[in-house]
Amino acid sequence: MPRTTRLKKLTPPPSISSTTAPQLASPDPNPAELFILPSEASGQARIVSLPHPATSTPCRYLYCPDTGLYELTNIANPKSTPTSCLLAPDRSADGEEANETSDEGYVIQDAKVIVATPMDPLFFLAPLFSENMDQRPLGRTLEDHTQLLAESSEHMAKFLRQPAQRAFFEEVLRTDLRSAGVVDGEALSRVEPTCLFRPIQKKAQRITQKGLPRSLAAYSEKQLQVPSITVLPTESTEGLSSRAVGVESVDDEKGEPLAVGTNAAPQDNTRPTQEIANLNTYRIALDYLTQNYLPSRLHPTFQAWLQQNSKISFVPLDRHLAHVQKLRNEARALRSLSDNISRKRSSLEDDEAAEVRAEKRRKKEDEEKRKKAETRAVKDLKKVDTSGMKKMSSFFVKSAAAR
Repeated sequence: MPRTTRLKKLTPPPSISSTTAPQLASPDPNPAELFILPSEASGQARIVSLPHPATSTPCRYLYCPDTGLYELTNIANPKSTPTSCLLAPDRSADGEEANETSDEGYVIQDAKVIVATPMDPLFFLAPLFSENMDQRPLGRTLEDHTQLLAESSEHMAKFLRQPAQRAFFEEVLRTDLRSAGVVDGEALSRVEPTCLFRPIQKKAQRITQKGLPRSLAAYSEKQLQVPSITVLPTESTEGLSSRAVGVESVDDEKGEPLAVGTNAAPQDNTRPTQEIANLNTYRIALDYLTQNYLPSRLHPTFQAWLQQNSKISFVPLDRHLAHVQKLRNEARALRSLSDNISRKRSSLEDDEAAEVRAEKRRKKEDEEKRKKAETRAVKDLKKVDTSGMKKMSSFFVKSAAAR
């Protein structure tokens, strides 16, 4: 009787039960942004669009009826180093433990911060100023000035439609414009360059007293840094003395040391005085304010007005910067001379190495020619095992008796 096997019913494998990680939500098409706003701003503060004072392009500003206008500045890392930001409630103060299943948090993919800093609304009155300083403007009423300001930009016209915002700029005009008398019971005011240029000058002086931010302070120190040039006489090569040049400062254009040197005293160790440092800070502050908040058409007018009305002379600063530039040019020239001598020395060493390589190549070619000239019989004889055999020269040695 054939043997039969009984199949057992296969049991399904146990299901693997694991807690699946929570799925991330899809990216928000309109992600939130992180703002740092002034604490004194009221709840009626709004973000408005106004023409930029220097470029006339529409930009966003924070307007508060109580505290004024604020400039919004983006602070972000470069695109080469992407970062993100996590916003979550702080439970450390209450002593609560974080709930892993339901947590109220928000991840900002682009970790940029928008900071609101106070801005002088006087810069927005730039369209009212003429680039011709000799032309004496006519006196106008406050309503006429406000109407001209509204006609300068569509965004400004929309901003001035609100009564509170219009009153805000009228107060700025009433404060900063120069009075031109009273005609028919109406007060007239005149727009003069002094109304805009003098506040810029005062702001630059205040920045000089308080000091520049860290990044601009480093830039100012780099401008005034005097290179320390060191010259070392070394071995002469064919009548040309080789010199090593050392410079402590760096090249402004390339950002690298001007040259390399060791063990030598500096030829020039002049350091900028505090007066020169303050003049450079004052010039940087003026350049920053004019480039960022003054239209380009008013730059020549402002420079002409500054030369006529400023008691500060930049002659010591210009003299020091010319001295620094002269030292840097000398350092570049000495570095070029040192590099040329180093290249000449390396070329001589390369010639010697080339001769050695040519000699090795010649010996190798002679060996190959000698091997090719050998006959087949000679090659076969070289393959013979001569171990234990006497050499042919041993048969031609004189015996001891013969000696």
